Amino acid sequence: MITSAELKLWAKRSLLGRYGTAVGGLFLGLAVIFGCVLVLYAWIFAASFLSIVRNGPSMGILLMTGMAIFYVMVIFLEYMMIPGLLRLHLNLSKEKQAKATDIFFAFRNRPGKFLAITAVLLLFVIVLMLPNMILFLAARISGESGFFVAYLCVYELLLIVLSLYAGLTYGQFFMILAEDPDKGLIKALKESKELMMGNRWRFFCLNLSFIGWLLLAYMTFGIALLWLLPYMLCTQAHFYLDLKARVEVIPPFDQMDVDLENYQEIL
Repeated sequence: MITSAELKLWAKRSLLGRYGTAVGGLFLGLAVIFGCVLVLYAWIFAASFLSIVRNGPSMGILLMTGMAIFYVMVIFLEYMMIPGLLRLHLNLSKEKQAKATDIFFAFRNRPGKFLAITAVLLLFVIVLMLPNMILFLAARISGESGFFVAYLCVYELLLIVLSLYAGLTYGQFFMILAEDPDKGLIKALKESKELMMGNRWRFFCLNLSFIGWLLLAYMTFGIALLWLLPYMLCTQAHFYLDLKARVEVIPPFDQMDVDLENYQEIL
């Protein structure tokens, strides 16, 4: 069984002399997202200024609409860049040609599919948060916050458990699609589940081993993440490639080319 230390060593070797490509990809993605955030704040500033000058309700609606649209756009951009990030580090891990522009992989390869995945994930998050929003409004109106706090603690704990299970079971979903964007969504989910069978604890421990580095990176106001994230993603790419190398797909018995009479004699 390949250990976390060995996977990290492979990641370091993959990044040797190519760290600039990985950091460049991250920097490029962050620049695009940061640019959208600047546009968002420019919209908010302009709408706020107009609302003060005109003092009309339409300006408030314009402000809220603009904020909602741009926040959704930023979330879409972040999710759309996940396959590109994984593709970039898969290429590095496979010793293939890798470019910083691989970050836009999902925009060039089956963008409709990745947009649909992003929309479903966003809708799923909204549905999960809807009970919290409804109960929060009810608590504000009624003034009874005790039940809301108790419910929130239980609900958030349940969400953490479910998110952890989903992440450990379907954690290779985007990695599979980043490697083969033509693969069907259901097939990618099934493959991820098969790959993670018996490997959930390994994957959990692998991610947990980066906690100390993450804490140190945040102490640098996130600047060190430009160097840490490629290391983490390359390690996860090697974990995925190791899983693929170990899993053997055995066809159902009725599809195997076996002489049943000879098989019974052997038994």
